[in-house]
Amino acid sequence: MSMGEANRLKGIKLSAIRAVAQWVEDLAKEGKQVIDLSLGRPDFDTPYHIKEAAKKALDAGKVHYTNNYGIIELRTALAEKLHRENEVPYRPEEIIVTIGAIEALTVALMAFVESGDEVVIVEPCFVNYTAIVRLCGGTPIFVSLAVEAGFSLLPSRLLEKISPRTKVIMFATPNNPTGTVIPKDVLSEIAKIAIDHNILVISDEVYEKIVYDGVKHVSIAALPGMKERTLTCNAFSKTYSMTGWRLGYLAADQGLMSSLIKVHQNLVTSANSIAQWAALAAVTGPQRCVEEMVEAFAQRRKFLMEAFNDLSPLRLIKPEGAFYGFLDIRQLKMTSIEAVEFFIKNAGVAMVPGDAFGPSGEGYIRLSFANSIDRLKEAVEKVRTALMHRST
Repeated sequence: MSMGEANRLKGIKLSAIRAVAQWVEDLAKEGKQVIDLSLGRPDFDTPYHIKEAAKKALDAGKVHYTNNYGIIELRTALAEKLHRENEVPYRPEEIIVTIGAIEALTVALMAFVESGDEVVIVEPCFVNYTAIVRLCGGTPIFVSLAVEAGFSLLPSRLLEKISPRTKVIMFATPNNPTGTVIPKDVLSEIAKIAIDHNILVISDEVYEKIVYDGVKHVSIAALPGMKERTLTCNAFSKTYSMTGWRLGYLAADQGLMSSLIKVHQNLVTSANSIAQWAALAAVTGPQRCVEEMVEAFAQRRKFLMEAFNDLSPLRLIKPEGAFYGFLDIRQLKMTSIEAVEFFIKNAGVAMVPGDAFGPSGEGYIRLSFANSIDRLKEAVEKVRTALMHRST
């Protein structure tokens, strides 16, 4: 009997984001300091009232398994939030609390995708999408955002990718890495395609609260005929700076729930009990902490847009949401991987190669502005100096 790797792992790569982070860590051990703009991790502490709720839950002995779906208090609060803010009338029994959004995405795909099924993925996209689809036996089919239109989604391109084998359309809004927010009129066209071809939709809405310039986030599940075919994935990580708490949720119509809970129950049983009580405080408590974080991100975004306007030959794509800048490096005449290596070695600034996010990401690199404004200013100056030395 061979002890070789399972065939399902063929072609599965480790995350390029984590590879860059590991490189930065290794350089630090050698005494070489690098400004790390690679990770999508808010630099704020988890708000005080959320941490206090976790402490109280711990002291109260709420340390045991919860219901497989999650504690009813949190699911009720999430149902109210989704109805109030997203205009989707989910009930508590239509929500599963998960170990981060990644588990929510995995459960959604594993429940409905099998060998031979195609999953149409809007890209550039979060690096894990492709791997999860393949691990579930599906075939990823990419539809590229229109670079020439500022990384907008053109429904005509999506329709071209639909085939009799298409089981799922999968996208994030706001998008990671481009910051694109899909407007309601485009979501309506996606909905028509999904309904006409009897396709499920997985909507990753992790960055829903982080939008700028009056842009409005819209949940596709709120559109007519879409609640029954949409799997909405979300998390507390970005909105409340709770990345280490590893908690998210999956909302879906009751008709889909029996399949989803089979996967979740057998994968993880239930999410962390203490984190769930903390998340309840996050959802039901004061939201000013979220507004303050978004205001800080907006200031950093403004600084970077102004800084890169004066940093030829680089060009920063203006994000509508999330906290990433997608940097156009095509005029450097380097691949995205070569550019990342250049800036780490010559500027001491770490970013992520764009091709890690999909085919149309080549020619770009992603930077995270979930860093202090002082760190961002230092990083920009280091990049500027490296470019000056390169041109001499």
